[in-house]
Amino acid sequence: MNLSTVSHSPLRLAIAGMGRIAEIQAEALAGQHALTWVAACDPDASRAAVCPSGVPFFLSLTEMLASTACDAVLVSTPTSTHFEVARQVIASGRHLLLEKPAAIHPGEVDLLQKLAADAGVLFQTAFHMSRGSETDWLAAHLAAAGPDHPTICGFVSVFHDPLYLAGQLHPRAPSVLGSWVDSGINALSVLARFIPPESLTILAATFQRASGQPVQDVQSHVTLAAPGLQGTIHTDWTTNSGDKITTLHFTNGQQWQLDHNQETATLLPSSPSPEAPRLTPLLASVHPCQRHPSPMVDHYLGVLADFAEAVRGNQSNAALSLTLHQLLLDAQS
Repeated sequence: MNLSTVSHSPLRLAIAGMGRIAEIQAEALAGQHALTWVAACDPDASRAAVCPSGVPFFLSLTEMLASTACDAVLVSTPTSTHFEVARQVIASGRHLLLEKPAAIHPGEVDLLQKLAADAGVLFQTAFHMSRGSETDWLAAHLAAAGPDHPTICGFVSVFHDPLYLAGQLHPRAPSVLGSWVDSGINALSVLARFIPPESLTILAATFQRASGQPVQDVQSHVTLAAPGLQGTIHTDWTTNSGDKITTLHFTNGQQWQLDHNQETATLLPSSPSPEAPRLTPLLASVHPCQRHPSPMVDHYLGVLADFAEAVRGNQSNAALSLTLHQLLLDAQS
């Protein structure tokens, strides 16, 4: 790909879609030196309040792209709109940072990659959960151990959001489509930091639907395998919990637990039950990894830094995005 070059610094970034997640992205942008926020758009005029002074606000993407000298666009619109909004950004010749999941239908991620390559722009998916400080810390810790470190033989990944309680769907839930689409991709992106994602296959998947509700599911249980290992991802909107925990099991009996809310990496002395993943380890080694008081801001600090580096180095995560989205869709087929 002959990538469009950016000779100036910082990279000029616009945001399309000023919902809840954009508030977090805005805070992360304030702590970034490699990017500067130059414009925003949203059909809801009240969302202009999220923009700091000096950042122009537009009611349409078309107007923003035509009126703004930006190098790249961060797309944070509702999930169902990602594909069409991304196509418009690529067609404008801007580099693209697209919220996860990048697309929800077969072939769409592949097509976006091809369109971006033809346009000479970079396509990157914002896998924010995989860039938490706790995940970065454990990845670096295991890498430092070298080839002598024991291998992973299993995992339990639990992602909860209280979006369907007592038969009531949270107003935000329809925009993210379902528990598996919204959180399954998060879990997969974390696992991909430790397990080659192309080696994973779906063994089984069950979903709990919510009759009469405009979402795909409110709970999922997905079993995956790779040579020498097997594990589960469980997403759930029906518990009054926001737990987000990944536990990795190793061949020597070690277990590392990543708490993505507390931003800790914990070496467990014994195996937690899949039914009670928030085991309080009595004799565990707990490593606080917090880079920012807000875990989500922490994640986006990593995402934005990665994107700026990707544009300058012409190294996107497009291949990873294709693999993870295929797994996401495979579980539903």
